[in-house]
Amino acid sequence: MPNAKDKTPTVATIVYPDITPEDKTLYANVILVNHTPSSTSFPVSSLPSEEFDLLAQFILKIEEEEGEFLACFEEANIGMSGGTKEEAIENLLADILDTFALFSKEETNLGPGPARQLSVLRRYIRLNR
Repeated sequence: MPNAKDKTPTVATIVYPDITPEDKTLYANVILVNHTPSSTSFPVSSLPSEEFDLLAQFILKIEEEEGEFLACFEEANIGMSGGTKEEAIENLLADILDTFALFSKEETNLGPGPARQLSVLRRYIRLNR
């Protein structure tokens, strides 16, 4: 692991033996891009649901605070927590897809904040038709 002063990107293979075969697609393309003691960035290159298509890779930021992990998609201002990094990522991806589906259905009723979130999400996700 690089120390906090080392900004060299790190590549790591991540193995999650307790996930189901369906979940493996979700984690198969997760690469540790840049690690510091307080945060890790993960590119998302697949989605956990066939109902959605990924249009472009996006980056999640993972931070550990007081034994909990917080996963954020900062560009869309969406975050979720979990007891492990994997759980935080899983919770966040589920919330991103739920948010996208709900906001897409309610687009005409969205305020400025949710409308901006939907606009960001549409750059990366679409409903699979």
